[in-house]
Amino acid sequence: MMLLWRAMNKSNNYPGIFLEKYYEIFSFVRWSYASQLNKIRSEQGHINPSFDYELYADLAAACVATLFEKEKFKRKELVSICLQCCRDLLLDTGFDEADMEEVLQIGEKNDGYVILIAGCQSRLLVQSRVKAAAEIAHQISEMYKDVSLVFSGNNPSHKGGANNKVEIRNECKYMSKLFYQHIKGLKKTAVDWKKVQKIDVISESDSSSSEENVALFLQKMRRELEASPTNIILISSNFHLLRLSHIFLNTLPNLTLNKVRNLILVGSEDSEEARFISMQDRYVKSMFFELIKWLFQREDFLTYRRPLRNISRETSEVMNASGKMP
Repeated sequence: MMLLWRAMNKSNNYPGIFLEKYYEIFSFVRWSYASQLNKIRSEQGHINPSFDYELYADLAAACVATLFEKEKFKRKELVSICLQCCRDLLLDTGFDEADMEEVLQIGEKNDGYVILIAGCQSRLLVQSRVKAAAEIAHQISEMYKDVSLVFSGNNPSHKGGANNKVEIRNECKYMSKLFYQHIKGLKKTAVDWKKVQKIDVISESDSSSSEENVALFLQKMRRELEASPTNIILISSNFHLLRLSHIFLNTLPNLTLNKVRNLILVGSEDSEEARFISMQDRYVKSMFFELIKWLFQREDFLTYRRPLRNISRETSEVMNASGKMP
């Protein structure tokens, strides 16, 4: 698992993360869509907010996913790099790396924990997220700390009628079922069931998007979050945490929930799992979509130019002025 955290009262004065190595890797995206990307920048030189990031991120991700179907493409190596890129992009927004012991010690002794597990339409991804949730909830309960789990999501088309086909009809019910199966499996390891009873499982089946996951989670848990100091844990796939944490950090300040101490991110995959992940075409497409969309919204990515070596200063200036920098 990937474990990251940040204090909610953390200032914005923290060092950034070196991301240029990823800009080199994804430079093909900039050059493939050079004419479209020029539309991102307005006449004032700033990013144009009306640019359809999702459209071009989807196109680019589809191209990469097609390359992944080729046997000679280095799937495992690139997937591992992308998982690391997800982590580093999150670190660049102020999160810090942690291990499980640190996560359990974050905050004060009597702090509570509230966990949001986001659903999706891939059984493999859901299983990975629920497994991570079961492990973390169990370890928190072992410390006699209260923990509430909210399984969030129905399906993307549940509000649009009965004619749309889905893989999972009700994501939160499916996740709850998997969670109890994991907990029952712990019986073999001498579980203290008095501690397990401190885990409160809640289902939220009205959301059908990441924005709704966050909004309805905060709405459902608001009373608990206002009552006492709490640490919030978001569990999802590594790439999805880019979007989920961004929505959360932009939503929470508007709700004046001052007793939320820390935000903890749990990515259900590791870079060491790249070999398994690289075989999952759906995961690869979704991961590249989120990564590329995120990069498209970074001005330093759009303006990045690869350093030139072993050429004269005059040549470099001419290439830069003509827009032919590699």
